[in-house]
Amino acid sequence: MAVRNAAQAVAAAEAPPAGSREALLEERLFKLEEMNRKILQQYEVMEQRHNERYASLSRDFKALQEKIQQAPVAGAGGPASGVEGTAPDGSEIPEGPEGTIGRGTETEEQPVQGGGAGGTAGDRVGATPYGPGGQLRSAGDTTRGGGPARGPQGTIGRRGEEGKARPIVTAIGNGLRFESEDQEFQLQFHNLTQAEFRYFPGAGDQSPLKDQFFVPRQRWYFTGRATKHVEFYTVINRGYGDLDLLDAFLNYNIDPRFQLRIGRTKTPTSYEYYQIAEGDLIAPERSLFTGNFSGNRQVGLMEHGQILDKRAEYAIGVFNGPRRSFSATTSNKNIYAFFNFRPFQKWESHPGLQFFNFGGEYDYGNDSNTTTQPNILTTANDQSAGTSDPVVRSLSPTFFMFNSNTIEFGPRSHASAWIAWFYKSFNLLAEYDGGFQDYSHSNGIGNRTKVIQDGYFVQAYYFLTGEEIKRRVDVEPKRAFSFKNGRLESVGAVEVHARYSVLNMSNNVFTAGFADPNLWSNHAQALDLGFNWYPYKYSKIYFDWQHATFGSPVYNGGKDLTRSTDLLWVRCQLFF
Repeated sequence: MAVRNAAQAVAAAEAPPAGSREALLEERLFKLEEMNRKILQQYEVMEQRHNERYASLSRDFKALQEKIQQAPVAGAGGPASGVEGTAPDGSEIPEGPEGTIGRGTETEEQPVQGGGAGGTAGDRVGATPYGPGGQLRSAGDTTRGGGPARGPQGTIGRRGEEGKARPIVTAIGNGLRFESEDQEFQLQFHNLTQAEFRYFPGAGDQSPLKDQFFVPRQRWYFTGRATKHVEFYTVINRGYGDLDLLDAFLNYNIDPRFQLRIGRTKTPTSYEYYQIAEGDLIAPERSLFTGNFSGNRQVGLMEHGQILDKRAEYAIGVFNGPRRSFSATTSNKNIYAFFNFRPFQKWESHPGLQFFNFGGEYDYGNDSNTTTQPNILTTANDQSAGTSDPVVRSLSPTFFMFNSNTIEFGPRSHASAWIAWFYKSFNLLAEYDGGFQDYSHSNGIGNRTKVIQDGYFVQAYYFLTGEEIKRRVDVEPKRAFSFKNGRLESVGAVEVHARYSVLNMSNNVFTAGFADPNLWSNHAQALDLGFNWYPYKYSKIYFDWQHATFGSPVYNGGKDLTRSTDLLWVRCQLFF
């Protein structure tokens, strides 16, 4: 007891007196500790309530998702949702035909907001959504009166993995894209619309040329993949002729260095044709040789890819022939080989040479077609399989026409060589094309004649507004066109351009009786001068003057012959 009393006395002696500074500080610390304990208790209670609410919402969302997946959608071929878009995997997408594969990977895309949707690939028009007893079938139920459900075209059991629909990501940028979250499936839509006015100044009767408004191209692109390594590409086109299937091919993209393409596609004939899409042209139409004698589109098999650390692109293909065809006219095949090289692409210390391209192409075939393709040679249009000669002749100066009894018969061989230099706002493209084609008469097939065909062009452009591109695709103005409160704030992008183009055929095309020398010329040259205005990224307006001259006077459909023609045109384009 004595010891305890002594300890208490010592503690009392050591404790600060009431009201002292130390006592007040100790009291405040005690209150702060009590406050912190209460805040912590409140936080723990709120966290517990939040977790319970989150678990409840998760259960509700899962239940709703299961109901949506089970609900049939008439005519639906798969899911379609509107969650925020994501970019594809980190691998580089190679440049494709028409400049659309790869569009949208270099710029930000806008997500489409909305809810998810259900449906499976098996829930198509023609497959009843009801099971036994009149109850709605679930997505995994394949019964229909005791048997499997059937849709049109034999779509038995197309219902995805274990009856579950894949979530879909939707994005708008360069086109409209739908993609599964795992990036295995993708569908993209692109649109190319061109509308123009052509004016042919000059005195006298210029028929069949007509000043007119026209739609040279309306194309709808459907591209994508079904699993990462199997891609598809389909284009519906209405151009200088009937509506047709412009492209339709599958591409097996196992490795960017080695890809296989099969179907109807562009032949790798030259840099201008194979690497530059119609919507990305500098002048409204292609050069004389390419526009008339390129391999154009054919059905076949092609290997292509990027090699040498992506500094080189190659393509090797076997095609049915002839130009602009959908089926073979003979068992013989056409062979194409293409190679483009950018040797200095990795030289960051020499930016002026980084995007300097050079390359070459060779193609060979043995034709025995019933008609010539093309039948007429013109200065200002790109023909397609359904081209109507009267329509083309009303739109573009015609300087050569084969006689009706002329056919392509025997070997054909062409080669190309080019340079393409992109440096900041400037580009220079120069190309030579040459070779031969054997022709004969339908009433004398044994007597064929080799006709030499060659041509070249030089073309340059410069962006006055400072835009820079590394290849001829996706021109985006530094500042989009803006006009506010009566004041021009930005003009968009403006490029000026010029091209000189030449096409020749040997004189024996006349001496052998394949065409009339009194009406047509085997030599043409064309000068194009103009500028292109890009008010917004996907919009383009061409302004072009073309002056064409011919080696001898040509028939224009009227009473007079002419040695030259002039064409002024304005073309408006939307390509996204």
